[in-house]
Amino acid sequence: MTDIEFVAEVKRLRSNMAAMREFLKQPGHLDRLFDLAIKGAKKPPRSRARTALPARFPDQPQVDRAKGFWAMEKRPDLVLAADQQVGEFRDYHTGRGTLAADWPATWGTWMRRALQFTRPPRSGPVAVPPPFDETNVAGWLLRLEIFYGVDYGSDGESGGWHPRWGEPPDRAGNKVPNDSWALFQAKHHEPRAAAARAK
Repeated sequence: MTDIEFVAEVKRLRSNMAAMREFLKQPGHLDRLFDLAIKGAKKPPRSRARTALPARFPDQPQVDRAKGFWAMEKRPDLVLAADQQVGEFRDYHTGRGTLAADWPATWGTWMRRALQFTRPPRSGPVAVPPPFDETNVAGWLLRLEIFYGVDYGSDGESGGWHPRWGEPPDRAGNKVPNDSWALFQAKHHEPRAAAARAK
């Protein structure tokens, strides 16, 4: 009897416990059932399909996410060199033929490691470029997205809040304009932001 036939017989006898007991009393049947159960338990879980680097990745939202992260980490040199980081990321993964199940998470790892592997310039501080110092709706929207960790890939990691922007969005007295709050909530349906705004 093949394994498939054996399993089919066990399934057929499931509704008749007396017949099942008799079947399993036959020499080797109980051991075989345990062996088949162990084989089934050892099957690796299905994972998402791994794909090659998409042609237009990282796209602009992913680059903006990295710029925001680097600005929060006080690394404006990386913000200014974002195009170089994108090129290095693409060259590295294309050259290696990397396959990944989650490219935004892979980019998130790259942008965090850039802090470790890219030395800051020895010259004085570099000014943080727009939109992180802009006070327009788009600049505030990007700050809210970083603060709440929205569009941060699969890790769900949230960023910081710079003191020169006033109180953080989850505190009373924050300076986030109503237009930016409305755009943020419409774009992301973010319940935490709605609750914070209601304070």
